[in-house]
Amino acid sequence: MTIPDTYDVAVIGYGPTGATAANLLGQLGLEDVTVAGNSVGGWIAAEMAILNSPRIRRVILIDPVGMQVPEHPPAEFFSLRMDQVFPLSFHNPAPFAIDPATLPPAAQQTLSDFGLGGFIAAVGLANGHAAWIAIQAHGLLLVGMGLVVTLFPLIVATLFAYHVLRMNPVIICGALAGAMTVDAAVTGCCEIAKSQTPVLGVAVPYAVGNVVLTVLGPIIVACTFVG
Repeated sequence: MTIPDTYDVAVIGYGPTGATAANLLGQLGLEDVTVAGNSVGGWIAAEMAILNSPRIRRVILIDPVGMQVPEHPPAEFFSLRMDQVFPLSFHNPAPFAIDPATLPPAAQQTLSDFGLGGFIAAVGLANGHAAWIAIQAHGLLLVGMGLVVTLFPLIVATLFAYHVLRMNPVIICGALAGAMTVDAAVTGCCEIAKSQTPVLGVAVPYAVGNVVLTVLGPIIVACTFVG
């Protein structure tokens, strides 16, 4: 494989994020900075690079999106199997071609815990600031309403499923996680049950929950702004 010294690369406009990050370097007084970005972070890092900031020494792009390289058209990542992803991600994919199913149970559990922790951290970082602003604006009333709106349907659904439908409690937990469309909750149910039984209750509530969220989301937002 021949690797050229340079590529004719076009960076798709991402918005002001790259400029904002570059300006932050000045506000912090940082010099001779190495910027490394992965995925969307690589997109932002590339935008920082083309700004020619004197504070940035070099930029490292790791599987960046937002790049247009004529010699390497973008792949539809979500349609690929893992064995098809590795050659596109690494110059020498052999050391990384690991089948998770062949890993020891302890290693599989570690990867699962790491993914679950990363998911929770990402949700917190993405929504924490907005949630804090909303709490400051509306006080504890907003927190109380959130608890009621979240817990009341789950409590009613649990009682109905257990006492009326006579469902297995383990499957009920999976159904509730599916209805909330939270994959991490499904994983947590399986870990606590020490089996995959909760997954049996996920499919239908998950599908219905996604449809309801899609339909009601715009309606609720529209009603809020009209009000």
